[in-house]
Amino acid sequence: MMLPIFSVGREVTIETTESPLSHGSCTPTSTPFNNGPECTSTPVPPLENDSQSTDGASQGNDSHSTDALVPETTPKKGRKRKKNEGKWKKNVRKANRNLGKSYKQSSKKQKDKIRPERQLKSACGKKCRYKCSEIITDEERKALFQEYWNLGDVERQRDYLAHCMSDVTPKCEYRRIKVNGSEESEVISTRKPNTAYSFMKEGTKVRVCKLFFEKTLDINPRPINTVKNKRDKVAGVLQEKDLRGKHGKHKKLDQTIIDGIKQHIESIPKIESHYTRAKTSKLFIDGSKTITDIHRDYVSKCETEGKPYANYQCSLFYFILKI
Repeated sequence: MMLPIFSVGREVTIETTESPLSHGSCTPTSTPFNNGPECTSTPVPPLENDSQSTDGASQGNDSHSTDALVPETTPKKGRKRKKNEGKWKKNVRKANRNLGKSYKQSSKKQKDKIRPERQLKSACGKKCRYKCSEIITDEERKALFQEYWNLGDVERQRDYLAHCMSDVTPKCEYRRIKVNGSEESEVISTRKPNTAYSFMKEGTKVRVCKLFFEKTLDINPRPINTVKNKRDKVAGVLQEKDLRGKHGKHKKLDQTIIDGIKQHIESIPKIESHYTRAKTSKLFIDGSKTITDIHRDYVSKCETEGKPYANYQCSLFYFILKI
């Protein structure tokens, strides 16, 4: 636009340019003073693309600002841990043993002794009467080995062995004649039936020798004898389950002692803490008594009443107190 400047005897105009931010156009016009062009601004409507771009930019800025303001929420962990029996040392040891992996022994005599991992052993020799190595290849033996140890459970492994074993009546039986004076009586031999071992190949049972059976599964005669004793002779399946650890002689605290501990803890006056949340179910003992003091009061109360009580090392006392 043209700005007039007045001086002595004449008027001088100065041409200025608008900022690029204003939406307008300059149209040259002539003035009566200098017959030169004059810039007059006319408003130009904003373009749709400009509005969309500005809106998109504003939305993008808003989204970036909101993302920067909102913090990432992470799940809070509780104060008490939940027991995970799968990670206990004895359960990990048991699982590795059932899977045929390496594990540490837990016996007192051989504590921390590492047992090696189960591996496929060499097959029987060429003098075998069943020709096991010619019937079953090494790849098939490896598949049978993995199939057995991938079961990962003693009961299922015993069922597997029971299905691979069958009784065979011996062809020859030795009989003897017992003479009692003038009478003769025939005594039948009490020889037990033999055991035949077999593997499944293409849907049919293939009989193998005992050595080939043990070397393929990398087991000793002990689990085989256990299955023989527990196996049903008619159906060929296990009748008796695993009874280890189920003797019923576990140490158990008397119920009267448990009830006495609960009654004593419930008789202690309790208050709510001033530093807890708005809604809480936790109560705290009024005063500065420790667990030792609480147990001492509990013992003195039981002695005066003539009731049995639990000692300080009893883990149940701590468990009930923390409930």
